[in-house]
Amino acid sequence: MVTDFKIPTTCIVAVENDGKNLRSCVLAVQRWVADVLILCRQVDPEIEVVAKELGCSVISHDSTDTAELWETGMRKSKAHWFLLIRSHEVVTGQLRKSIGELAQAVALQEAGRLVKIPGIGKKTAERLLLELKDKLPKAT
Repeated sequence: MVTDFKIPTTCIVAVENDGKNLRSCVLAVQRWVADVLILCRQVDPEIEVVAKELGCSVISHDSTDTAELWETGMRKSKAHWFLLIRSHEVVTGQLRKSIGELAQAVALQEAGRLVKIPGIGKKTAERLLLELKDKLPKAT
């Protein structure tokens, strides 16, 4: 198991419902993703306070839907990987664990860990490792 392994992913949070659960949403992902980017249709002082306290960037964009906000965030980010969520969603511990295990298996080049995932056989695991080899930092 890799300790203190941050997944080189930008979590793009689309603010919905006036950002009422924004703080808990960001806190749920902040410890294990490299960066959190908050996208909203209109920045209000409450969103700015939460972003500043948690060290996140905020981008305002005139868009009609969540997908447009996510697209804007993906264009602004330099990451290769993205986690797209809405501000009222909280990533569960099980999902966080699954994403982390996948990222670690790729970083450590361990096909044996990947074949444990339903639907991934030996050949698919080897192909995934080859294709993703340079997309994650080497784990230590």
